[in-house]
Amino acid sequence: MLVKFKKSISLLQLIRIENELSDKTGIKIDLVTEGAIKNETIKKSIRSDLNVIYQARKRYKRYKTSVNRAYKWSETIREQFPSLFYHWQIGLCG
Repeated sequence: MLVKFKKSISLLQLIRIENELSDKTGIKIDLVTEGAIKNETIKKSIRSDLNVIYQARKRYKRYKTSVNRAYKWSETIREQFPSLFYHWQIGLCG
């Protein structure tokens, strides 16, 4: 999960947050800050996916209150139309 903090946090705090999220969701969560991603191609693909989710949340009422619902919608779109965006075609998905 890509995260952005207002203030820098320690590695131990990051791990504590990861563990809490994993416990609450029941799935393994990995938190990554944008600064930790060095590969520009991956950064661009993540930004593109986030933009798709942002636009869906902005346009459709049912996604405004739920990031998870918007993300699941984007996953469904990716499965149904894998060639919709170039970065999906080459296997770069955020």
